[in-house]
Amino acid sequence: GTPLSGADFQPHVPWGHENCMGVELSRDEILSRCLTPERQRSIWVVGDSHSFALVPCITMTAEKVGMPVHNYSWPAHHACDTDWDKLLDVLEARVNSEDIVAFSACFYCMQWCLPHFEELIQRLVAFVQSRSAKLLVFKDVPLLNHNSVNCANSDPGQFTGCSISKEQATVDVKDTNDMLDAYSSDFGMIDLFSPMCMEGRCDIFVPGT
Repeated sequence: GTPLSGADFQPHVPWGHENCMGVELSRDEILSRCLTPERQRSIWVVGDSHSFALVPCITMTAEKVGMPVHNYSWPAHHACDTDWDKLLDVLEARVNSEDIVAFSACFYCMQWCLPHFEELIQRLVAFVQSRSAKLLVFKDVPLLNHNSVNCANSDPGQFTGCSISKEQATVDVKDTNDMLDAYSSDFGMIDLFSPMCMEGRCDIFVPGT
């Protein structure tokens, strides 16, 4: 893609704060470095690289209703090791009543972290309830074959090499889906899986787009 310029890291571009939740930062450094919330209803995007990837889309949509978006994602390769206590401390200091905490993570590609993700969701649910805020969880995109990145960067005619059957994709993520469904009454959910798994196949893009 296009390299980021210095302008991309100014406060008016929320997703430019790449290391906002960096593991090397202390709680106080995060509070001073991350975007300072305005006194209006806001959306707080938290999670790993999968939530980070959603920030531009969420921001464009939220701007239409006048809601600022604050990105507290950390693009970690090992989400099991992320210091979620620090994230919750930051949310405690920032989130107001009626704000939305939007959470997404690589649930499917890191299923060995499932107990870790479940604990975090439990803690987020308890937090938003105590703050009279809202929790929105994004159900992850399907787990495709091991060459998905290379395939996505290839000729459009080769995209089908990334896809797998919906049946196989569903089996691969059953444990994760069961966990999310068990808590679904406690939060809103946006399903990113189903639109990418139409007509019996899961692909790297939504069919027709």
